[in-house]
Amino acid sequence: MEQPQEADQARCRAEIAHIEEELRAGNPDVEGLLLALHDWRQELELARSGT
Repeated sequence: MEQPQEADQARCRAEIAHIEEELRAGNPDVEGLLLALHDWRQELELARSGT
């Protein structure tokens, strides 16, 4: 069974991959997607550090 921290990291990575896919596909909301990407990367760092 996954630890909560590992599950959080997996969710962050999935969200990051989805946002990157949207950017590559030419989604016109570049600013919003970049903001979301930043937020999820910060969330991933928090999950990695255990806080």
